[in-house]
Amino acid sequence: MRRVQMPYRYMIDEFLSPSFHFSISEYEVSRIHELHGHEFFEMEIILSGSGTQIMNGESSLLLAGSVYLLTPVDFHTIIPDPGHPLRLINMKFTEEWLDEELRLLLFQQPDRLSIRCDNSLLAYMELECRRLMKESSESRIGTKQAIRATLDRMLVDILRMIPTEPQVTLDTSLSEAPERIKLRKALNYIDFHFREPITLQQAAAHSSWSPNYFSEKFSHIMGQSFQHYVQEHRLQFAHRLLFNSNLPVTEIALASGFNSLPYFIRCFKRKYGLSPHAGRRVL
Repeated sequence: MRRVQMPYRYMIDEFLSPSFHFSISEYEVSRIHELHGHEFFEMEIILSGSGTQIMNGESSLLLAGSVYLLTPVDFHTIIPDPGHPLRLINMKFTEEWLDEELRLLLFQQPDRLSIRCDNSLLAYMELECRRLMKESSESRIGTKQAIRATLDRMLVDILRMIPTEPQVTLDTSLSEAPERIKLRKALNYIDFHFREPITLQQAAAHSSWSPNYFSEKFSHIMGQSFQHYVQEHRLQFAHRLLFNSNLPVTEIALASGFNSLPYFIRCFKRKYGLSPHAGRRVL
């Protein structure tokens, strides 16, 4: 069987400065932007033009006012309509710019992080983007704080316009604050390395806890085991690749962090009710 290439994944060091993991720019897309993913978060606001986006296998129209966010586990294709290039504002940033609870909301949101703004909301979004452009181009006191606050506010507005009400699984009580800070470091590591053969010991090292204590606290605070959390990330990633690419199932399993095809198929069927092959056939 001919080997199919993995969708390209844009890496942090290709687009973001090592000392400033945030960028914002305005440009025009006049031809197809083939299937790809990102190691970072990407947010885009369509100012004019029209086209189609295929995000995680689902198609949606792109028009003035379309706003969408891609997390590091998403893939998409951009297809501008002939004669109607898409003029957009693009933001790239890493998780360090996000409030801890907001970051968890973004990862736990089950639906596409995509909305359509009316004219007034689009004007507000564009104004906020112009402010971000100015802040990121100047070195002033409070630049990072201003960018973070503006970005958080815009992302909360997007989340509020999505019908499904997301739930935070991380305990937010004040008494848990020191432990949540330690756990956050481990979660960040898992979120960006779940496709690798990571172990509980490696994740625990990022929290400064012993493996046994980390396992206990992880289950208590997150409401699930470390192994289950990693597996859910891998299955979500595999599900998106399955319906958004023509990769063979074996390659999808390996790309998602599973080293056994039979085990991957069992886990996938248990979660989604169909085997990967059957799920692809009914698409």
